[in-house]
Amino acid sequence: SRIRSPGVSAGRGGAILCPMSRRPEELLDRRGGPVELLRLPALLFGAAAELRRVLYDRRLLPAARFDVPIVCVGNLIAGGTGKTPMVVELTRRLTAAGRRPGILSRGYGKGGAAGADSDEALLYAELCGDLPRVARADRVEGVRRLVEEGADVVVMDDGLQHRRLARDLDLVLVDATRPWGLYRGPR
Repeated sequence: SRIRSPGVSAGRGGAILCPMSRRPEELLDRRGGPVELLRLPALLFGAAAELRRVLYDRRLLPAARFDVPIVCVGNLIAGGTGKTPMVVELTRRLTAAGRRPGILSRGYGKGGAAGADSDEALLYAELCGDLPRVARADRVEGVRRLVEEGADVVVMDDGLQHRRLARDLDLVLVDATRPWGLYRGPR
């Protein structure tokens, strides 16, 4: 007889299957259990986000506008769509076209704090040379700083949710293997 740990089951051929080895969407697709506790907070958050969207769309909440074009590179799901390489490519093309782009990022640093010591910021420094770069949670202030540093176009890494800053172009990147995030199969 085998000793079994809680939450571990035997698969085909007696292989041990751990729930954590399954894809998240497989775990979330099941009804019942602790995940049900998230449904009400999710509904409330969704309603608040929708209200905020409507207020910005109807211009009841103001969005800061600048005299320089602002291009936002974002995605609809968490991570892995290539935002950083796209920002690098855009800045290279803009530079080749005679522009002086500035890069605006959130800049998660050590311990989750915004700052210039994040892996992303180090990669931008290495790949984008002396272009102005600002890592700032307050994207409006970040654009102000980039303009002061001579940027004539701003490329923002991951800012689709920042409606307080008006943008001229949103580039939405999609993971072709999971275009809409977690798969919710038939019930």
